[in-house]
Amino acid sequence: MSISGISVGVGGIVGGGVRGGARHSASVSTGTDDGTLRELSPEEEEQVKKLRERDAEVRRHEQAHLAAAGQYAKGAPDFDYQVGPDGKKYAVGGEVKIDTSPIPNDPERTIEKARTIKKAALAPAKPSAKDRQVAAEAEKMEAKARKELREQEEEERVEGKGAEGTLSDEGRGKVRDGIEETQRRRGEGGETFKTYSNTGQVHSFVKEGSFNLIF
Repeated sequence: MSISGISVGVGGIVGGGVRGGARHSASVSTGTDDGTLRELSPEEEEQVKKLRERDAEVRRHEQAHLAAAGQYAKGAPDFDYQVGPDGKKYAVGGEVKIDTSPIPNDPERTIEKARTIKKAALAPAKPSAKDRQVAAEAEKMEAKARKELREQEEEERVEGKGAEGTLSDEGRGKVRDGIEETQRRRGEGGETFKTYSNTGQVHSFVKEGSFNLIF
């Protein structure tokens, strides 16, 4: 992925850790301009009630993102506030910034990270459209990392197979010497059993009966 971070929240998700996106906010009136206290009207009391509910919803939503993101969360939730008719501030929007960069040269850990990001994006009870978008991006990152891992494993398999089938010139010479030694031993009543690794190392012992030469 080309972005280095995201922000997931009630009001939306922002790529690259840049604030923005569609945020939901409650439309309420404020108190008096001079800050003096006054009794709230029934309409204002209803507005305060809705703001309290909204505040609780926003905080639950962001906390769910934060808890699921774990080590990839970049700090505490960031909230947008609305001042209610009672003069108090209520959270009406928020976001949690998450590091979404792949782990260089480590597709296995990148796969694990992508899964964590997806889990964090969908952690709230009601994920937003932006939350779901981030989850989809995490799936793409995981798919790419899986492809890289398969290619890496195939390359290692091919290299390993090539090494097993290659015998150095020095090793070939020792094989010939081993055959000659075996023939000599046969004439002495015993047989030499020799094994050769692809590094040219020779292991031998005299064996009565059968003969095996392993290349």
